[in-house]
Amino acid sequence: TPDIEPVATTTGLGYEETELVEFFAKLDDLMEGSQEQQQLSLKLITDSLAEYNNNPSYLWRLCKSQYLCAVLAGQDGAKDIKKDLILEAVQSGERALKIDQRNSEAHKWYAISLGSRGEFQGVKEKILDGFEFKSHIDKAAELNPGDHITHHLLGRFCYEVSQLSWIERKMASTLFASPPSASLPEAIDHFLQAERLKPDGWKENRLFIAKCHIGLGEYNQAVIWLDKADSIPLASQDVREGIKDKLSQQEIDELLVKYEKHRCEK
Repeated sequence: TPDIEPVATTTGLGYEETELVEFFAKLDDLMEGSQEQQQLSLKLITDSLAEYNNNPSYLWRLCKSQYLCAVLAGQDGAKDIKKDLILEAVQSGERALKIDQRNSEAHKWYAISLGSRGEFQGVKEKILDGFEFKSHIDKAAELNPGDHITHHLLGRFCYEVSQLSWIERKMASTLFASPPSASLPEAIDHFLQAERLKPDGWKENRLFIAKCHIGLGEYNQAVIWLDKADSIPLASQDVREGIKDKLSQQEIDELLVKYEKHRCEK
């Protein structure tokens, strides 16, 4: 605001702006931390709701924090709490986008929340949300093409669409004049782009590349990517990435056992 006295540094930010930047940095660190830290991030951010309710950078972080805590609730078997938090996350994402349509993070976390809402809906609503998810991830990728997570999510969308049942495809054809289609090769392209943007890779992305090759019957390629996923050290279980790695590793181990015999096929 015009009345804020500038900080005596070269940042060009006023006191309030500097305080907000530091607050956001703290939230971002907490959200990538342990379960307790993720839960603390939600408490801190909701405590500031009245103050920053019209700030899109605050609102997309609220959306993200609500989503992350919903995932934690689901892991603890608290399905009702998970549902409530997912619905709140969708609302927070909507509010962020009403204020700033050019915010790639708002598009991304709104899309992720929408995708999760399908767990609590019927087939029709799940399909509608799925294709709205795609439109917002496309927008996030357009606004920030260097975000490896966004390209991973585009791959996930293509993978999930390729796995739709006949009934789900029939439903989609009644909802859309030209139902969006996607293939496993398209999914692989997106996952490989994510890999290029994050050359050290991550387990979940490489696991999905392997699953795409399994879907295509390319079992030797699948084993190669499972090995690549397996070779990445597990992140610490004290941070969010470590929790995700543990779940991915379980599936990697199971698939390696199942497809080991295809290791030497050409």
